[in-house]
Amino acid sequence: MLVVLVGAFGMIGITFVQSWSEDAQRLAEVDVDAAVESVRRLMWVLVFTMPLPILGFAAYLVWVASRVRDSARFPPPGMSVVRDTVVLAGDAALRRARILIIQAVLLSVVGLSTSVVMLRMIDILGALSHE
Repeated sequence: MLVVLVGAFGMIGITFVQSWSEDAQRLAEVDVDAAVESVRRLMWVLVFTMPLPILGFAAYLVWVASRVRDSARFPPPGMSVVRDTVVLAGDAALRRARILIIQAVLLSVVGLSTSVVMLRMIDILGALSHE
């Protein structure tokens, strides 16, 4: 169910960006500065929305890691698995929890770096529009 929901939000987001881009292209034929400003506004929206799926998955990994740490078992009790999975207990499970935390941190860095790149692109667009 969650996959369907995330997929639906993704499709809505893609449709939104495509529509905004098409509007900006039409606007560029009439007023280039207004089109650049429209693209900058779109990019500000993307600064805050692009990292959300990655940060959401990182938060899920932290949640799973905390359940593994609390139960000293991987997969944690009650967690569904797709296929037969070897159950890790004790130190092996705690090691898996640490790996999940490291993955969550790395994913967060990647997710937030997309915002940094977008902010840099906004600066470049701002410089171009003032030339």
